[in-house]
Amino acid sequence: MLLVLPIVVVTGTTLTVALSPYDIPGLGRDRGVSAKPSPTPSGSPSSAPSPDGVSPSPSRPGASPAGSASPSTGAPGGVSGGGGAEGAGAGGSDGGRDPGTSDGSGGDGSGGSSSSGGSGSSGGSGASGGGQAPAPPPAPSTSGRVQNLAVGRCVAENKNTFSGSSSVMNAVCGEPGANGTKRYYTWTYQPVSSTRFTLVGETGKCLKSNTFYGLAVEACNGSEAQLWQIGARGAGGHTLKSSDGMCLAMTSNVGFAKAACDATQKSQLWAS
Repeated sequence: MLLVLPIVVVTGTTLTVALSPYDIPGLGRDRGVSAKPSPTPSGSPSSAPSPDGVSPSPSRPGASPAGSASPSTGAPGGVSGGGGAEGAGAGGSDGGRDPGTSDGSGGDGSGGSSSSGGSGSSGGSGASGGGQAPAPPPAPSTSGRVQNLAVGRCVAENKNTFSGSSSVMNAVCGEPGANGTKRYYTWTYQPVSSTRFTLVGETGKCLKSNTFYGLAVEACNGSEAQLWQIGARGAGGHTLKSSDGMCLAMTSNVGFAKAACDATQKSQLWAS
């Protein structure tokens, strides 16, 4: 506040009065008058409080303000998400890798060759899956009776001594013929390949698979109906498989039968 004081100067006959202002320190502050603020040096941070009353921390050159989010390439909204490190999935034997992403989802990591998969199923062995593998035939020119293990009877050639014709019958092994017939029980195995053979009777005729239920004999000519093979060997005997893929069986005292080959069925096993 300024206070005006009169100064009286006497010079001869003249009286001069001058008013001189005088600043009383502190008087303006006591009356609520703000003093003029001092200027802020250039380059220094301002100390003025923020509108919310919180003073900001001084900034460093090149530093980002606290709490700001750094933009990342490919991130939605310019904010990088967590979890991007999970994207590096281990590859398989071909070295394939998924580099992952920075958008927080992580890569699948599904690399690798399909050769790492489980091994394929192995194929069936010889006789499994595709039917029974044929067994080796008897030694060449092996001779003997063809006797069924279930019934105990034999395959016999029954020859009419008057007409010379022959037939095949289910007979008691060794039983002689009657009423002008003669029976022959010995058959000789004659191989025609590594697995197939003919059965030649004592009269020189070959045993033939005639019909589904019958057998016959005829002059040997190498026809398919005269070819046999041993389908499988069982306890005490073997099966006789004809060219139609069926096995010879004996289930009673009359006639013959054919059935799907099964070496566990005693009616299909023959001792010879």
